[in-house]
Amino acid sequence: MTYWEMELQTLEDNWMLEIFEEQMKEANHLFSKFIAQNYKNWMMNDEGPTMSHQLFKERLFPEILPGTKDTTLLLVIDNLRYDQWKMIAPSYRKLLCNERGIYIF
Repeated sequence: MTYWEMELQTLEDNWMLEIFEEQMKEANHLFSKFIAQNYKNWMMNDEGPTMSHQLFKERLFPEILPGTKDTTLLLVIDNLRYDQWKMIAPSYRKLLCNERGIYIF
């Protein structure tokens, strides 16, 4: 949906964007309802998506191999909406991608 939102914003005629924005409101409402129903269980049981308090243990530490001399750069960009990240991510990919790749959580 984020992709289409960015694409529709480039059109001169806004009627399609207005229809899409209504669909986006409904999707956001359903997503908020989903989060409200599941968040407590995720926090109590460590189930569900990786959250910021689990990021180091589950995603970063397994990537850092003990005893190697590899250099690791940790760049934390927090508090962005997904569409904002999609706009700036290509710049970071060009700057940071190496043989092991760039990991986006």
